[in-house]
Amino acid sequence: IIVIVNSCHYHVTLQDNEFERGRISDAALRELQENLKEWAADRPFRLLVVHHPPLPHEETGLELGRTPMHNGPALMKVLRDTGLDWLVIHGHKHHHRLVRADGEVFQPFVFGAASFGAMLRGDMARRTRNQFYIITLETAKDALDADQLSGSIQALHWSNSGWEETTDISWGLPNGCGFTSQTVDLSALAVGMRNLLQKPEGQFLEWAEMVVQLPQLRFLMPEQVMALKDMMRRAKINFLDGDSLFPSQLSMSAS
Repeated sequence: IIVIVNSCHYHVTLQDNEFERGRISDAALRELQENLKEWAADRPFRLLVVHHPPLPHEETGLELGRTPMHNGPALMKVLRDTGLDWLVIHGHKHHHRLVRADGEVFQPFVFGAASFGAMLRGDMARRTRNQFYIITLETAKDALDADQLSGSIQALHWSNSGWEETTDISWGLPNGCGFTSQTVDLSALAVGMRNLLQKPEGQFLEWAEMVVQLPQLRFLMPEQVMALKDMMRRAKINFLDGDSLFPSQLSMSAS
């Protein structure tokens, strides 16, 4: 099921900040509260698409505006209250992000897409590029046979001559990120990587080879990858990453 929220509906009112923030009306929220769980219950994939970010979207060193979407947090609560996994896709800021919404359970995944074709200038042009994405969704069953949502993202950026997979973190969301409702134990992933590297045939492995052995690596959000690299250092794993989020070749430290 794909739910489309027209957060630009009230732009014609010309109220202050309406263009910047967008909104979902109280009436639309009530209708979603009444019907959304029933509509979505038997669907393996549940997406909500909206132009404006339903949660504050800021980035250190960039001026992205700080006017929040009206009723955005209430919209996220409506999704949480379904007791189901949701992926929310938004734009507007021209800057990428991949996070989970606030809450204790069933927090929606929030994917902010960078711009496909806007003319980027100044600090924005130095921090991201025009991008597009291919998201592969899949589910796995939990202990009660309910679907748990996961997704892996192929990210490509415009290089002034063609579209290329994004590796440099200053070019946008790195290719290979993802998200999952399954429990992610980063320390266990680091130990699994160490065990593979300690095998005689695995002394040097590329990241792609590691992903084949540990498939959950396909579903990590950027901050999770950063935290995993810290745990890899604690596990005495050497790696090269340069300007990339993901390491390239991995090996065990001699000490």
